[in-house]
Amino acid sequence: INSALAQSLDWDDINELVEVEKANMNPIALLINRLKFESDEIELSLPDTNNWDQTSGVPPKIIAVSVSLKEGAYGNARIMYDKYRSSRNKASKTSEASEKALKAAES
Repeated sequence: INSALAQSLDWDDINELVEVEKANMNPIALLINRLKFESDEIELSLPDTNNWDQTSGVPPKIIAVSVSLKEGAYGNARIMYDKYRSSRNKASKTSEASEKALKAAES
């Protein structure tokens, strides 16, 4: 996608290119769920292998992941980890606050 943008292809041509590559069963193109040019992102459909039991015989759940066209692999990984860390901290604080509220309500 970045190379197509570097060649000054317009968005319609890039969308058409992705559809052609999907028809040709290009494994990378098949992962592309949506192109979000207004925010310089691609939405990929990726398997959630972190929460998948390989022994169950059931395929992993598919999740949508937005990847920035402005960032490289390291930059996107950093952004995603920061979001993960932030949500984990919020969940922890919410849990602590609810425990305090329950204790206060009991007394």
